Formats: sequence, C-alpha cells, structure tokens
Amino acid sequence: MVKIGIVSNINMDLLPGYLKSHLTEWSDDVEFYVAGFNQVSQEVLMPTSGLKTFQPDVVILFVDIEEYLWDILTDSRDINKATSMLDDLLGLIRQYAESFKYVLVNDGVVRDIFDGLNDWLAYDLVDYYNRGLREIDERYDNMHVARYGALIRRYGWNNLYSDKMMYLGSIRFSKLGFKKIAEMYASYIRAIWGKTKKVLVLDADNVLWGGIIGEDGIEGIKLDAQKEGRIYRDFQRIVRLLSSKGIPLAINSKNNEYDVREVLQKHPYMVLKEDDFAVMKINWRDKASNLQEIAEEMNLGVDSFVFVDDSPFERSLVREKLPQVVVPEFPQDVATLPVWISDIEKRYFPKVYVTDDDRKRKDMYKAQVQRSQFMKSASNIEDYLRGLEMKMYVNVDDISAVKRIAQLTQRTNQFNMTTKRYTEQDIKEFMESDNYHVFHMRLVDRFGDNGIVGVVIVKKEDKEAEIDTFLMSCRVIGREAERAFMWFVEKYLADEGVEFVYAKYIPTKKNKLIMSKYEDLNYSLVKEADGIKEYTKKLPDNMIEKPEWIEVIHNG
Repeated sequence: MVKIGIVSNINMDLLPGYLKSHLTEWSDDVEFYVAGFNQVSQEVLMPTSGLKTFQPDVVILFVDIEEYLWDILTDSRDINKATSMLDDLLGLIRQYAESFKYVLVNDGVVRDIFDGLNDWLAYDLVDYYNRGLREIDERYDNMHVARYGALIRRYGWNNLYSDKMMYLGSIRFSKLGFKKIAEMYASYIRAIWGKTKKVLVLDADNVLWGGIIGEDGIEGIKLDAQKEGRIYRDFQRIVRLLSSKGIPLAINSKNNEYDVREVLQKHPYMVLKEDDFAVMKINWRDKASNLQEIAEEMNLGVDSFVFVDDSPFERSLVREKLPQVVVPEFPQDVATLPVWISDIEKRYFPKVYVTDDDRKRKDMYKAQVQRSQFMKSASNIEDYLRGLEMKMYVNVDDISAVKRIAQLTQRTNQFNMTTKRYTEQDIKEFMESDNYHVFHMRLVDRFGDNGIVGVVIVKKEDKEAEIDTFLMSCRVIGREAERAFMWFVEKYLADEGVEFVYAKYIPTKKNKLIMSKYEDLNYSLVKEADGIKEYTKKLPDNMIEKPEWIEVIHNG
C-alpha cells in the first residue's frame, strides 16, 4: 500500500482522483488523506492531527504562495512583515520535512497579472521564498521541491487555472491543471519508489536525424544548426542530458552498420557519439530480437526498456513480441521531438536526485556488455568467474553511501529477500543506531567498476542478529558475489560476538529466482507458511565459505 497525504492552503480535493490513475500502474493499493481547507500549520503542529494519524508515505504540500502575499501586496506593502511571514511559512515546511517520511512541496509562482501592475515586490518576495525552499531541499534528503513553475511556463496560466472555480469553491485549477499537476507529482512519487525504466533505446533514421542514411548519404540527412535539421540536433542534446543523469542509451536500427557509425563519427552536427551508447545493434534483424539481445547483454529484463522508433510497423512488432517494453507513440509533428523526449523522461525516467553511480551508469553497462562477450568465449563458468578478477569492497555504516543504499532498497526486486523499501532518513537512523549495521558492497572487475550493488541491513540484540534486508543489483547476479558478501557479513557479526543469525524470505512476483538462496548459503529452514520462509544459522560453525576467485576488502 502507498499512503499519500495532501495538504494545501487552497482546495485540492480533486487531486486524488487525477493522481490515482497514474499510481495504479505500479501499485494496486493507493490510499489518500486530504487535509481540511487551509490546515497547513495545524496538520504538522498538532500531535494527533489527521495527517500524523494517517502516517503517510508521502506528503504533498501544495502551497499557493499568492494566497499568502495578496494582503501585503494590496495593503501595507511592508517588506519586513512579508519576509517575516514567509520565514514562518518556511519554518512550517521544515517541520514537515522533520515529521514525515517524504515531503513534496511546490516552488512558488505568482500569476502574470502582476506583470501589468509592474509589481516587482511580488516577484522579489517569491524569489525570497524559493531561495528558502532550495536551502531546505539541500538540508533534508526526504524533501523535494516539485517544479510547479516549470509546469506553468510550459502550459500557461490560462490553460491550467480556472478563475470561475476559484471564486466558486477555492478550486484554483482547471481539469487540465489538475491533470498536469497529478502527472508532475506522480513522476516524483515513481522516482521515490524506484518505479522507473532503465534504458532508452533509439532507432537511427528519422529519430537521431531526418531521412534515411542508406539512401540520402551523410550529406543528405537532416541534421543541422538551423531549420528542420536543428530539430534533430536539439533532440540529441536533450537525450545526451538524460544520459548524463544516468539513463543508459542504446541504438536498435535496421541499417548498414558502417553507414550509421560514419554519421556518429564524422557528421559535424552529431551531438551523440559512439561512446554515448552502451550497446548498438545495427543490422537487418527484426527489432524485437535485437531488443531481447540488448537485454541479455546488459543483464536486464526487457521491462527495463523504453523503445523509440518512428515506424508504426516496428512499434507494433515490438509491442506484440515484447509487451513488457514501453513503446510510446512517435509524434506526428517532428518539430515537437525535443519537448516530446523531455516528456518521455518525466514519465518513464523520473529522478529526485542523481547519485555518483547514476553518472557512471553508461560505463557500467558498457562494461557489462564486455563481460557478456567474455563469458561466451570462456570454456566454463569457473574460468569465466576467475577471469573476471573480481574485488569486493565492503563498507559498514558508511554515511556517504546513504543515497545509493536507499535507492537500491526502493528499486531492487529480483534479488531482494524481503523487499522492504527504505528512505534515506531510515538508512541514516539504522546507521546511527547501536542495534543495527548497514553493510554495502562495491564490486570491481577487469572490465570496470559496477558501483554499489549489494546491501545487507542487520538488527542486533546481544548474541543474536536478524537480517532485515539482503539485496543485490541484478547486474551482478550469477557471479557468486552474494556468497562473498554474506561471508563478510557473517564474519563481522561473529567477531562482534553474535552466535545466532535469523533470516527471512518474503515472496513477491519478481523474487522467485532467490526463493532458496538462504538454503544455498547454509541457513536452516525452521518455518514456512504462505510462501514466507524463516531461517536460522549458528556462528561461526556454519559460516559460508568465500569463493576463492573474489578478493574481499574491508573498506572501513
């Protein structure tokens, strides 16, 4: 279940109806609490408020800053009084960040009616408020500022607002306004829960450039700094921005490979180069087969992909053969391509922050493709594993890794024993507690650094310990990294005097692959009911042996 609280100084009663349709794509059970009209302070300050009793996973705090400023702007115009009032409001927002698991608060904007009045005071005060919001956003990892102002600039006040509904029922927005605000918040919520796609796969002809390279040649395709050619250059610019945020790219094109590579290498207006793509499948095979092969080489499920192609036939084929792949409709007007790909990002690749691992993701997947090719050349699995020359760096209670650890708990599904989702604040509290340890591991091999790919959270009490969370990224499954990681965890606990370890497997639709993993790690099954398995192990008697081809290094 996902529980969402909505608090505002205007009437937002209609928002849940619009928001629910976006969230039920990945959660069948969404529950809302909508606070009473203008109860912003009461809901956070009262110990038994309806919002606190509800215990939401996410609080949407929608602040219409104009409502707060009207009286001052039309009466005293006292800037000291205004900034004092805004400071009080920012203080309340800090209270929300300290009181709830996740908080989404919108940035402040005022309507363009102030342009006609040449009222710079209104804009100065909004600027003051937004600077305060950014400071709070930087201080609290569980609070994020939703880009409401960008929404207004994109669609316009007249389209999103409804003066009639505002004066009849304090309802600020039109149907389109509620729809777009719901889309905005849904993208943030999906990002928080890790319900995002992983790879953007692009066709080449009429996507990366206009025209067909095999017919028009490198000088005849549309790719330029002006006119229609600029559409494709700007499209590539935005795609490259997505790549810099940690969205790996791939090419899936029916073409002569030489022709496409020539454009990537030599065209003066080509923004994306060969190095920007983790995988390139340029051949005359059907695109569904190519996508399946890309997934195998990147060690990902096909449900991780968004495929962009201008051809209705190719889109239909992929939808039929690989229904798990997202295949959006290509815009009929190519002039909208840059805006369209930005919308694709918001819908399928939303992020609330970008980690160091995200920035390295392209290189990680390129290395994974090299591993896949190396595995095909190895005579057996042991030669492959030894040939990887793996080194595992394990850290314990490392505060610098909080963002990535929280991200892994929210996103990892296949190798996740209990599938518990934790916020950054949760992880920090575990690390600071005397009763918990948070282990994470980074795996490096001859082809590159996989980044932080494993997490174990352990709760300790005297000589007993319980494994609360045990997960690993799917990109390192099959290398016996879990054995080396658990060997370190067990040795660490044994050195602290732990004698008995308890563990649990909770089944989901996606983690059946590891339903017997604890048995493989020498844990004894003591109870099984409704698919839930409970285990125990005595230390140091039954400790798992470390695979000799993985060097484990305690990194502090």
